[in-house]
Amino acid sequence: MIALDNQKHIKQQLCKEIQQIKCYKDKSIKMQGIGNHNYGKQFSKEIKKKMSTSIRDAKGGVSDDMIKQIRQQILQGISNKEIQQTFNLPKHTIARIKNGQLVCRDEDKKVKKTLTQIELNISKRKIKVDDIIIVIEKMVEQWKPSQILDYFIKQHNSNITIDIIKNIKRNILNNKPVIYESELPEEQYRHYLTLINNIVNNNLK
Repeated sequence: MIALDNQKHIKQQLCKEIQQIKCYKDKSIKMQGIGNHNYGKQFSKEIKKKMSTSIRDAKGGVSDDMIKQIRQQILQGISNKEIQQTFNLPKHTIARIKNGQLVCRDEDKKVKKTLTQIELNISKRKIKVDDIIIVIEKMVEQWKPSQILDYFIKQHNSNITIDIIKNIKRNILNNKPVIYESELPEEQYRHYLTLINNIVNNNLK
């Protein structure tokens, strides 16, 4: 008899939870778009910040004190994984604090700068402009990629790899810029263009 009562209670509790979930879902749908009481309203920066803070507090967001502690650990060079384990937080939360997208409630988020395609290409580069020029000069002299790599190894330059050297040549032959005009003084840029023309012409023969 007691077992049956327990089963009945569990069944009633489950039905109640299902009804609550459906109710919350229906309410959420009704509040979307024009159904939302804030639809079409314009808010100042200060009001938006207060609303964001209110939502964070309601959801039990990361506290300001915890954000400051995590920043200190980041400055100390502690890895994201270790910080994540220490504070029992998701990986993306640590990343957002690190890049300034999750800040204390009395602070403003960092404005994320949109990079142009050229700026993006330069930011991904793993080799200095001066080294690119040297690579191209060696190519004009008909050096093989392995010889160019040996040259940089002797110069104790560990940033250069055989793949980087091959990619530079591939981009040149595919008419893709490897150095941009904004990166060099006018005279040096003309020298770069002359080198490129030499490589292209030598490969057309």
